[in-house]
Amino acid sequence: MMNWGHDGMMGGSGFGIFGMILGLFFMLLFIIGSILLVVWIVKQFTPGGTPAHPPASNSLEILKERFARGEVSKEEFADMKKELLK
Repeated sequence: MMNWGHDGMMGGSGFGIFGMILGLFFMLLFIIGSILLVVWIVKQFTPGGTPAHPPASNSLEILKERFARGEVSKEEFADMKKELLK
């Protein structure tokens, strides 16, 4: 019987191991891209968590509390306040 348009026993197109590696690469690329897309979509539609840096007003409140407890002097308070408000 004749094999019309096929190479070899498995009917491959002639790419061999290179075709398998290329197919695996594109499959992994598709999976990673899909995961990244889902993560991005979830981040866009969920409210943010805690910020990486607390706001300056919160830091200023903590500094005021420390000054009120006597943990920092008046000069230290003024210097720290100036740094926080930069």
